[in-house]
Amino acid sequence: MFKNDTRRLFFRLFILSLLVISLAFVTGKSQLNTPRAANTGVAQLQVGVRQLRQEGGAIPVELQCDAAQLTSPNELKGFSCKLTNYTNKAITAVSAAYAITIEKDGQETSDTGFLTLDTIIHPDFKAKKTISPGETYPVQKIDPISYDDAVIKGIVLTIDYVEFEDKATLGPDRNGSQIIATGREGAAKYKEWLVKMYKHEGSVEVISALLNDQDYPPELRLDNPGLRRGADFYRTRLREARAARGATEIKRLLDQ
Repeated sequence: MFKNDTRRLFFRLFILSLLVISLAFVTGKSQLNTPRAANTGVAQLQVGVRQLRQEGGAIPVELQCDAAQLTSPNELKGFSCKLTNYTNKAITAVSAAYAITIEKDGQETSDTGFLTLDTIIHPDFKAKKTISPGETYPVQKIDPISYDDAVIKGIVLTIDYVEFEDKATLGPDRNGSQIIATGREGAAKYKEWLVKMYKHEGSVEVISALLNDQDYPPELRLDNPGLRRGADFYRTRLREARAARGATEIKRLLDQ
């Protein structure tokens, strides 16, 4: 009997071992055939910065940027930087140039653009308060940039032009001052046209109705995007003034 019991125990252990080995094999095979989870994270791209020349051993205006986000190899979600004023004068306008390096068919090229802040596009209004000494202001590109058949390789930002309240300037000024001047010209042209229409029609209500138009008359010749940006600014602020203080505010601004 003892031998029979031993045989039964041995046989049961043997069957149990086979089951364990089979289960381990099936589990391992299942793990091998299971695909890895897709990486859904957003890729990071370091943003290079070219600072202004130091004055007296210090950078007068500094630009610091976070890593940009790539939703795909050919689409830049956006980028965010901070501009700090280390001088003892308030900044009234600033323009930062960006250059995005892209690669297509083994060739690298640059796509360039500008991010501009102007607090005095038109003397009737201020876009915002100036950047005071020691203050930090955000410089951002929020809307995405994409290229159908090219891969984004890098991005570099440069402070191109800085204007201070005393009219002093800094920067290489490759195009920044022209962009700012064009915006101010567009705002001035739009106001001049409104004043002409006001004198011709003699009615604030007519001018108020014109502010609701989404387009501009051909005679204004706002064919340059910078001119249109300035006109958009003035029209938007005049709409806001009308909403806050009524049509009499339109009359006051057009009479001055």
